[in-house]
Amino acid sequence: MAQRDASTAFTSAWSGNVRHLAMNPASGRKLLGAGELLLPGEVSLAPGQTYTSPWTRLLLGRGTDALAHRSHAWLRSHPLIPDRPRPVLLNTWEAVYSTTTSTSSRPWPTPRPRSASSATS
Repeated sequence: MAQRDASTAFTSAWSGNVRHLAMNPASGRKLLGAGELLLPGEVSLAPGQTYTSPWTRLLLGRGTDALAHRSHAWLRSHPLIPDRPRPVLLNTWEAVYSTTTSTSSRPWPTPRPRSASSATS
């Protein structure tokens, strides 16, 4: 996609399961929708309680760079996001110590137990 082409991004501000839909029915009205996809029992409301759904954002721009710029600018303007550098945590244990059960890929090698003589040297 050329960076000058009109671009659109549609996203839910939700880190869980989401559902997006785009409809173009015969009536001529176009519809975009998005929201969280809650599993049974994830939210239970007592009488009188309310639930607020996550935000849905529509970004328009000229090219994907413009969309990224607008998205990052919006995130950085959020009052809960500090405007100072934040520490970064690099989590590598999942990549190093996980195993796979898929039959379509090669299994991870199993580490050999260390012998008593090599453990003391």
